[in-house]
Amino acid sequence: MEEGFRLSIPLKESEGIPPARNKDVYIANELIRARYELKPKQIQILNFLWKEIEKDDTELKEVTFTVTEFCDWAGIDRDQGNNYRDIRNAAKGLRDKVFTLKLDGEEWDEMDVGWVWTTWVKEKSGTIKIRLDEELTKYLIGVTKRLKSAGFSKWEVFWILGLESKYSLRLYMLFQSYNYSGKDVETATDWNIPVVYEIQHLKEQLMIENFKSYENYSKFNSRVLAPAIAEINEKSDLYIEYHPDENTKTRKQYNNVVFNIREKDGAEKINAIKKTNEQLSGNPEQQHFEQPPIILKNWKSPADVEQAPETVAPDSGKKISTEELIEAIRQDDSILEKLAELFKGKEGDGGKNNE
Repeated sequence: MEEGFRLSIPLKESEGIPPARNKDVYIANELIRARYELKPKQIQILNFLWKEIEKDDTELKEVTFTVTEFCDWAGIDRDQGNNYRDIRNAAKGLRDKVFTLKLDGEEWDEMDVGWVWTTWVKEKSGTIKIRLDEELTKYLIGVTKRLKSAGFSKWEVFWILGLESKYSLRLYMLFQSYNYSGKDVETATDWNIPVVYEIQHLKEQLMIENFKSYENYSKFNSRVLAPAIAEINEKSDLYIEYHPDENTKTRKQYNNVVFNIREKDGAEKINAIKKTNEQLSGNPEQQHFEQPPIILKNWKSPADVEQAPETVAPDSGKKISTEELIEAIRQDDSILEKLAELFKGKEGDGGKNNE
């Protein structure tokens, strides 16, 4: 065992999310708030494609991936026998799905468009190539620059992967479309805003306005809103509270529902990351949250801590900043005693005997 002080640095929010899933997507609100119905796996595939779009891209590009790559990213057991068939059918379904976009302020009033322009497959290798419909370019390319504020949605694809219900997924994306209302992307971080929704309009967005079983608010709430929002609150970065608007009640029916949306932070968000990782990997504690101890072999005296802004843990290559050490001490004051023991008697000899 190497000599040195073994220290565990507290987890940062972003460190619990694997890099492949820690990517943002930016999408015009017209696209998110359109009326359509998609299956959960189709929403996952779209987010897989959307995450590949860079802020500086000028056109939509083809995305090629294997079924195994997609399964690993989405937390799907790669040994399931029907993965290729299921993902192939979901992609094909996106090619066949047509939805309507409102074209406010343009020559035409509406546009019927598909999600995917073309799909290619190699069955033997389980490879799929997809190109999004070119008519969606203005809704996916350069939206942060073109719309700036109040016109686009942003989220990390990680949170999409943890949601299993199609209503949870749709509502999560709809709620995110209100984050940047009147704000700039670079400054919109903390938000807690009431969003008033006409219930009939919300049903239309979810394409369930003709379901007789959802005509009554009580049933709509118990079968759609309540379970979806419970899942969002448990496994996403958002926390939603909601209630029917009493001021809009007519003939024992509510016309509006009010959602209070806020973004989680600190331990609350870390718990959500753990929940989602548990679902995706089955063992988040081992895979993402129990970081290996960091051996501060190069710190041989208190002077080293004071003079060096950072040091490298030889076993992991991780750079440890002074701020991280301070935060570790705040969470575990026994670290001070361990440091004192490590440095005991070292200041006098300059650490010559600790090579």
